[in-house]
Amino acid sequence: MTAPFHAIGLLRENLVNVGFGTAVAGETSFSPNSRITNIGIIEGLSAKSRKKVILFPGPNFVTHLNSFAGENPEPREVCGKQFKEFTGLPIFASLLHKPNKNLKVSLETPSGDIVSVGPELCVVTESNFISTDLIYGPAGKSIIRSEHLVLIIPKSPLSEGEQKIRISEKGRPDLHWSFTYKAEKLAP
Repeated sequence: MTAPFHAIGLLRENLVNVGFGTAVAGETSFSPNSRITNIGIIEGLSAKSRKKVILFPGPNFVTHLNSFAGENPEPREVCGKQFKEFTGLPIFASLLHKPNKNLKVSLETPSGDIVSVGPELCVVTESNFISTDLIYGPAGKSIIRSEHLVLIIPKSPLSEGEQKIRISEKGRPDLHWSFTYKAEKLAP
């Protein structure tokens, strides 16, 4: 779920069926003897139009995820030359309308610090998404555009506690929600 282009596929309101397959790759494959898993969702979408804003992590949700593990295409290129330094959990809102180019986003951390777009918080929308990936970049752009994604990537992994998100757009009510990051305690 830390890969936003893939996560949105699993959270779509009109997803009614999901296919799942797993196998061990053969000796002559790119990655011999590794487990390959695939989830098929495109065929499982109904024609019903969406009526709800999708938020990840959802309101009042407790997650054990706090950092970015990778995605293809790379969603962080718009975050600047040092984009790989943005390692926090991708948080997103899939809106019912095209996001305003001048929207404002903030993240209030458990310590009470409010982080806005800039060196500590990157926001990706259909208005600013860029990709140098000639193969998968257009697919990422298509997902961001069709889902009206507002992708919020903190520079650092989330601290334990409540995270508060606010998205402000001129002429629209603010969208705000909170969720909690709780570190998973692994058995010894």
